[in-house]
Amino acid sequence: MAHATEFDQGVLHQIANGVARSLPIGFRQYAGQLQLAETFEVWTLETPLGATEDMNRATRATDTYHHQIVVKGRRWAVGVARSRRSSEGHATWEVTQVFDSPVARQIDEAIAKVDQLVTTDALARLVLAPEFQLGAFWFLEAGKDPCYVVYCPATFTHLRTGDLFEGADFLRRLKQEKPILGLLHGRPTP
Repeated sequence: MAHATEFDQGVLHQIANGVARSLPIGFRQYAGQLQLAETFEVWTLETPLGATEDMNRATRATDTYHHQIVVKGRRWAVGVARSRRSSEGHATWEVTQVFDSPVARQIDEAIAKVDQLVTTDALARLVLAPEFQLGAFWFLEAGKDPCYVVYCPATFTHLRTGDLFEGADFLRRLKQEKPILGLLHGRPTP
């Protein structure tokens, strides 16, 4: 079964404290009930998408981590936090974002489906492509690199939420979709 990134308890404690200090107004009703759940290393797709069909070349690390935020006793995540190592030191972490988003639930639903589809012990990374309004899990397996589409626009014709493809096929299909107008390097797309 695929797995998320694991941090030691000290790092999780730092991040949880950062989340508690950064709670948006809508989360304050849950103060004392929030917990960090799955954590994923965040990668981003390089755009414009080039000729490569290799996920390692098509993506870059953001040095940021995505954390699901859950309320004790509830099934679905209610929000998201993002963190990174602090510039103050390698052992210090800072929370850069805490927000309510439907993405939290979409990721939870994807986790439930992926647990049935990916039966190997693969590390899951969260790949974001803002220019396409797409999020996907990228699984690191020996000799394979399957990608599961967590969310994408309903207007896509070559990728759909819930699709699972090898990395090369995922990239080929994404190249056939149009990026969101105006988000590709700040220029309108043809």
